[in-house]
Amino acid sequence: MNHRERILAAVERRPTDILPVGFKATDDVLRRLQVHFGAADVQALVRALPVRDAGILSCPVSLSARSRR
Repeated sequence: MNHRERILAAVERRPTDILPVGFKATDDVLRRLQVHFGAADVQALVRALPVRDAGILSCPVSLSARSRR
């Protein structure tokens, strides 16, 4: 099953080979994950995560800065 087939199947509530999910994190969370997985950088973190079709988007605004608005 390729990426497109997987997303379409999930939208149609059909079984998929893996569960497609999205992941977005603050820089702080990314740093903590890097330490946890022993990854030197974000690309190494993506390779260390137990997922396929992985991509990570960094949130430039921290949660604490958001709550002050």
